Order: sequence, then C-alpha cells, then structure tokens
Amino acid sequence: MSEKKVKVGVTLRVNGAKGQQSIWENGIFQNCIFLAQLYANAPHVSESYLVIGGNANKEARQHFMAQTKAKWLDEKEAVKRLDVIIEMAVNLEDQNLAYFLQRGGKLISAKVGNDYVIDAERVIFGLPAASLVRNVPYSAIWTSEAYASPGVQYFETLHRAPCKILPHLWSPSIMTNALRNTKGADGQPISFGYRPGSKRWNVAIFEPNICMVKTSVVPLVACDYVNSLDPNVIERVLALNTQQFTYVSPENEANNNGARVFIDLVQNLDLQQQDMVLYEKRLATFEIMARYAQACFSHQLENAQNYVYYELLHGGYPLIHNSPILKDVGYYYPDFDSEEGGLALLRAFYQHDKNLDEYSVKAMQFVNSLDPLNPRNIQLYDEALVEVIQ
Repeated sequence: MSEKKVKVGVTLRVNGAKGQQSIWENGIFQNCIFLAQLYANAPHVSESYLVIGGNANKEARQHFMAQTKAKWLDEKEAVKRLDVIIEMAVNLEDQNLAYFLQRGGKLISAKVGNDYVIDAERVIFGLPAASLVRNVPYSAIWTSEAYASPGVQYFETLHRAPCKILPHLWSPSIMTNALRNTKGADGQPISFGYRPGSKRWNVAIFEPNICMVKTSVVPLVACDYVNSLDPNVIERVLALNTQQFTYVSPENEANNNGARVFIDLVQNLDLQQQDMVLYEKRLATFEIMARYAQACFSHQLENAQNYVYYELLHGGYPLIHNSPILKDVGYYYPDFDSEEGGLALLRAFYQHDKNLDEYSVKAMQFVNSLDPLNPRNIQLYDEALVEVIQ
C-alpha cells in the first residue's frame, strides 16, 4: 500500500444569513462532518477539512461552522491547497473545479441520497434539476449500502467512474453537544433517553416528505390501524414535516395539489376524526423525543440508513421501521405493510419496558459500529482513498 499522505476535503454548503441554516436541516451536514472527522484520523491523510461552498457570507459561515468544531476552508482556498476533494453536500463551482483538476487534484463524488428516485421524479414531474449528474471526470464514486440497488450501476454508467460501497458513519457527538445547549422549562439541559412507564405513547413520525423515499403515509395508516385494534396505545401522533400540507394557500399554488391530496387522505383516518394527530414543521429529532414522544414510526423506500434511526437507537427509544439493514435492532416490519407495521408498534408498546436493557445493548452495539473513529471504518475509507491516489 502507498505510503503517500494527502490533504483531503469534504464539501459542505452554507447558505443564507448568520443563524439561518441549522445543522439539523438534513442529515447530509452531519455526514460531511463525520467523514472529515474520520479522515483526520486516517493513516494516509495529513490534513482533513470541510470545504465550504454556498452563498453565505464569512460571518454566517463562521457561525454555522462553530456548531461543527471542525477545521474548514473556503472553496477557493481548498482547490489551491488540497490533493483530494470529496463532493458531498455541494459541487465545486466550475471555475474552481477546472483549477483543481488542472493542478492534478483528485475528485470523488460521495452519493448520500437515492439519486435514481430524485432524478426520476424531477423528470416525470418537471421539477428543477438537482445537479446530481455532471459531466465531470470523477476518480471514484462512493456510496453506502442503502443505495447499492439501483445505485452502483446507475452511478457508474452516468459518471463513468467506479463506484464503491462504504460504511455509513454516525456518532452521538453532535447531538450530545446540541443537548447540552438545549434547555428545558427549568433552565436545565433537556433529558434525552427513553423513560419507561408511560400509560400511552405519543408516536413521532419524522419523514421529510420531500420525495418518495421517505414519507409519512405508511406510518399514519399503520398508527390508525393500531388505534382500531387497541385504543389504549396511542395518545397522540406527532407528524413532523407535514404542516405545509394541512392548508391550501393562494400564494403557494405549486403546493396546493399535494395539500389537497394529503387532506383528503388524513380525513379518512379515525385518528384525524378523533383529533389525535398534530401536524408540525421540521424540528430536531432529539428535541421532540426528549420533550414529547415515547416512540417513532418510520418508513423508507430504498433509503434504509438514516440518522434519525441512529439517534433513536442511541436513546433507547422504540423505533418501528422497515429498514432491512437494521433488521436486528428496533421493531422491524417489511416493505409497505402497514398492518405488520402496526403490529410491530403494538409489540413495542407491550414489550419495550420489559426488554429495555436487552434492546439498549443491541442498539448500542449497532450504533458503535457506525462510529467514524471505529478502526474498521477508518481502514475501509483509508483503503478506498489509497485506490484513488496511488
């Protein structure tokens, strides 16, 4: 193996004014931070940075990056200084990209979303391009197990570069720091972690409802099924990322068709008729679970690795999910089967308190396997890097 050491950067977008962008807007920001953290500890890396793009000014960038505690470079400085840049949360601007490649830099594309579904939806529904497909000479494409199908062949064909599957990364470090700075009504940091003994559960649904890969439809139907079987289980359903679908607005016609369909759908649920569903905007998972909810119901389509899962498992919360990659942790149900999902929620309600210790041990074993500082993860990413630079 090569003994050469290189300087590596991972791209991250910061937009807007100071304080406007939150690290909790989506999982990709954490993904960038964890990869940069891993490479700061890799044998073949001398320096590791986040590479900041986007339209934010210097003050806004500094404010956002203070949340990460990571070393970072402006994109213009990065293309002059680094040997390898991993495009993850933002693409390099054309002029900077041309300069970087001209001086011999190696460019890697890290795919952390289901590009196939996103591309297909934008074609079918006439949505703006997402800049996911670029005519750029990548040295490699990296993705995670969740996107192996149809991702690998799709990526290799469109980008004309080899695609490698690498571990998904997560640690509780960012969430732990956020918890220290999130105060309850008593002025003390909120307490994150499952607390047994609730007579009924508030069930949270965190799906973003941006595209088909993660939506609230199956969880809502499954929770309605549970309520029909046993009305003593659910106190409330907290449906995050749905507030925009609960009203029709003359100022937002593009959203109105979706809102009409959503309203028609939920009106058919007994939960809605019984006023048991709260529709909310996007809020941090840890804050909702610490303050309000006892369990989470999730659903995904070819998007089986998710930071929400990891946060919940770390806290010992019952996670009802359909991710085959996490089949051995949480409470699994298959595919789109809302009845099986409902039964999984019932099992969780009646068994979780009794089996909490065993559940937590299994969950933590899984979560620890994702750690950016896990020697196995460092080895695999280091080897993938060597394949590019040798």
